[in-house]
Amino acid sequence: MHFSFSSVLMTLLASNLLLIPISLLFRNEKLLAEIGYKVMIVFCIVTLVRLLFPCELPFTRTVILPALFSDALSLLRHRHEIIPGFQVSISDVLCVGWFAISIFFLISYVWRQIKLRALVLRNGRDVTREDPYAAILGALCSEKERRHLRLRLFPFTQTPMITGLRKPIILLPQNTTPAAKDLLFALRHELYHYRHHDLGLKFLVGCVSAFYWWNPFCHILSRQVDTLQEMQVDASIVADGDEAATGYMSTIMYYLKHSKDSGDYLSQSEESAFDGKNILTRRIHMMQRPKTKPNYLVSVALLLLVFGMYIGSYLIIFENSSYAPEITESESYVVPEESNSYAVFNADGTYTVYLFDGRCTEIVDSLEYYPDIVIYSNKEEHDETVQKDQ
Repeated sequence: MHFSFSSVLMTLLASNLLLIPISLLFRNEKLLAEIGYKVMIVFCIVTLVRLLFPCELPFTRTVILPALFSDALSLLRHRHEIIPGFQVSISDVLCVGWFAISIFFLISYVWRQIKLRALVLRNGRDVTREDPYAAILGALCSEKERRHLRLRLFPFTQTPMITGLRKPIILLPQNTTPAAKDLLFALRHELYHYRHHDLGLKFLVGCVSAFYWWNPFCHILSRQVDTLQEMQVDASIVADGDEAATGYMSTIMYYLKHSKDSGDYLSQSEESAFDGKNILTRRIHMMQRPKTKPNYLVSVALLLLVFGMYIGSYLIIFENSSYAPEITESESYVVPEESNSYAVFNADGTYTVYLFDGRCTEIVDSLEYYPDIVIYSNKEEHDETVQKDQ
């Protein structure tokens, strides 16, 4: 594996292209019902994996970009001497800014989770062993699950939700008095998230969105993963029959009726299963649709498309070429070697290659294509060496 500036650019291009069919499918409820939420979850996971591994593999082949794009990238990566002995490029500044802001957003995201847990422990009332909560929880959970889960009434949420990766807590609104049936479906919903490790996936997607904070497609992916998780829970519950489906939708409407936009801490830091009217409307439409026989042909075709795009994105990588026109357009082939070229090792691990007596330069991440050139620690060392030889 090899990580480089070009591999990051290829990752961004590939992941954004993968999100295009996903976004289009989300807009078509009929097609979404035909292929099912499971296929859509696979699409989102493939995109997430691509974002997590911005690298090039041993079998990756380089494709040189056209002159227009090469010149633009060369301009970004060309180093300018700001002060004697210190060179920096526009891409260096952008990368430092990206990572600095990413660290800030990642710390902020984790800190919000910590603050939420502290708020829950300080203000929530533990009702895990109180009836009717204990009785319903006992009917739904195994003994092992009951030991790990806590149930709290919380004044700062209007709808049920679950939080906590290591020690999950189900939160129920303190200012409501739901019937036993509504409480049963609310707890079933949150328990499904717990059993299928949805909180871990949500946390991972949140971290990726924080790292790629400037990419709107990553935030789209985050919202789509949340929606698919809720649809997955909906499908599992309504699959129990018409009576379960009716009771479950009645529970959703009950909590929706008692919820309000209070602008509290949770509304800013966590999304509840019953929040978001547009998403909720779509979920209800999906539950009310007559059972559609899966269209396996369309599902397989879409899976082949997505996996083909994923694998294809590792087969090639786009690189810029900063060779001068008299070299790229020459009919003769000149091999860069010690007599006409040299390289300078940069502080960030890259190399600035001075080709053909310095007539053109390019920044590369590896010298595998320049095995016969000399490496210097800086340009001044090369100039001194040349003067001594003369």
